[in-house]
Amino acid sequence: MNKKNCIFNITIKLRKDYIFRTYTLASISVFVTLIFTCYNIYLGIAFNTSWNISIAVYYIFLLSIKLIVLLNQKKLSKLNLSYNLKNKKTAKFYLNQSIMLFIIDLMLMAPIILLIMQKKDVHYTKIAAIATATYTISKIFMATKNTLTAKKIENLSIKMLRQINLKDALVSILTLQYILIVTFDEGITKEMQILSIISSFAIWTILIVISICNLKNAIKMKKSV
Repeated sequence: MNKKNCIFNITIKLRKDYIFRTYTLASISVFVTLIFTCYNIYLGIAFNTSWNISIAVYYIFLLSIKLIVLLNQKKLSKLNLSYNLKNKKTAKFYLNQSIMLFIIDLMLMAPIILLIMQKKDVHYTKIAAIATATYTISKIFMATKNTLTAKKIENLSIKMLRQINLKDALVSILTLQYILIVTFDEGITKEMQILSIISSFAIWTILIVISICNLKNAIKMKKSV
């Protein structure tokens, strides 16, 4: 009976408490992203593509920041701090996380160069393309929805988690683009290479702009508390 009550209470809390629901879903998404990361490592090994390995490394760093956000929030919740001191620590965490996010976005240049310079024919299975498309579409939908919702929330950890999920979704578009080109087209032809350059740098620019804006806001918040 107690077990049923516990499940019922958790269900109610998930429905009504946005912050609790966000942290719970973020914990689940860590495992989902980890699976996608391992999947890219598998593709890299199975098809001998440095692109998949390099993008998996990016996802590992992205996962690390997400774990840091969750662990910092858990640590903060256990400390008996005053409102002002808690705000100072939260702002400091947010700034550190913003700096790390900016650095790994700069590191994304390496996978993008590998994508553009890829010359060898790669023949992924259609299952690989469908799996990547499914992951990408679901990520884009959830990231867009949650990013819009997060604008109304003042919790900095929530905002950071939403930023990470948005970046995850944008980078998954690069992965999908690459797999679709080499699976359903004639590989990286000259025309496809030009398209890859334009779209890849467009997405990378968006990621960098988001990081810079995020970093500026984090610095401003750190100075104001």
